Amino acid sequence: MNRAITMLSVAAIATATSSAFAGVGIFDSFAIVKINGGTNSYYDLASVTANPDFQGANLGSFDPGLGNSLLFNGAQLKTFEDNGDVVSSSDINYRIYSGAPSGSFNFVNLPQLGAKVGNDRVWEEAAAGVNVLSGLLNGNYFLQVYGHASTNLGDQYVNNGGSNYAASFSVVPEPASLGLIGLGALGMLRRRKH
Repeated sequence: MNRAITMLSVAAIATATSSAFAGVGIFDSFAIVKINGGTNSYYDLASVTANPDFQGANLGSFDPGLGNSLLFNGAQLKTFEDNGDVVSSSDINYRIYSGAPSGSFNFVNLPQLGAKVGNDRVWEEAAAGVNVLSGLLNGNYFLQVYGHASTNLGDQYVNNGGSNYAASFSVVPEPASLGLIGLGALGMLRRRKH
């Protein structure tokens, strides 16, 4: 029995040690969103900072008829390279859906921002300008994202354990338009009664 426990302990330590010495990876990650023409907001993906978390965030309610806007402007990923391994490119993948997760992902390339510092690189696109509200009807939606880096050791992901990261938002009608529609319907009902 003690030998079995010892063998399991050795296996656990070996697994933890091998992942601790990985040659490349993503160590910080943020989604970048611009709401109603304001400044870019950085939301934590796998990071823990003072920024709000993207996972589970409610980005708000938007009425495009009133000029409301929701732009997905990209992301920032920070990568490390050890033991001569290299990260060659990075991107953020996104999709917009209502209800259960569905649909294919699109992506935004993240160019390297500045020079490599030590073993670390910063990849960022902060002006992609993806109009999240384009073509959406009134309703509740999700903006879902995951980060990706191409390396000589294979693809690396920041994807919430495969579930990805999702923030919710709503598209609503202009209140004045709803009032006009309601008055029109009321007028039609009155006409029918006469």
